[in-house]
Amino acid sequence: MDAAARVYERDKDCRLVFFSSSADYAVDSYKVRAAYYLVKPIKYRELSMALDCFCRELLEEGRGLEVTVRGGTGVTVPFGDLLYVESLKRTVRVHIRDAVLEAAEPFMAVAGRLEQEERFLCCNRGIYVNMDWIQGIEDANIILKNGETLPVRVRGPVTGEKGIYGIRPEGFAEAV
Repeated sequence: MDAAARVYERDKDCRLVFFSSSADYAVDSYKVRAAYYLVKPIKYRELSMALDCFCRELLEEGRGLEVTVRGGTGVTVPFGDLLYVESLKRTVRVHIRDAVLEAAEPFMAVAGRLEQEERFLCCNRGIYVNMDWIQGIEDANIILKNGETLPVRVRGPVTGEKGIYGIRPEGFAEAV
């Protein structure tokens, strides 16, 4: 645990995976931001789940929507923080966890980048929602985890092969 503490002091972003013959230090491992704590003998399934989760986190780091906001500044919004993007009265609004950014580029340009990501769904004309933020569907509305609601297209197909009722973000299956 001392070595892990020294690594953490040098690099707070370092993610550690512990392999130990005892669970004695499992709670302490959280102090150094351990990604996983596995107890020997390690089962293949446990190792596989740990590495899948760990690798997914690494792949997500630094990924996001690149958009030019009003004033000409380019920003990258991490996908995990992006709730939805909408076009309203010719203004593109990027709704993130704790703010709304106004883009200085056309909706179709932003939408084109979102369509490259499986997690985004065009639920209505001019609205792309991040399916990771969907809590459920009620009537003709998507309910987001932060309580906001978005209208679902009633006529015609929902854009993409995912289809609004075919999506299965984490915890969503029970809500439908």
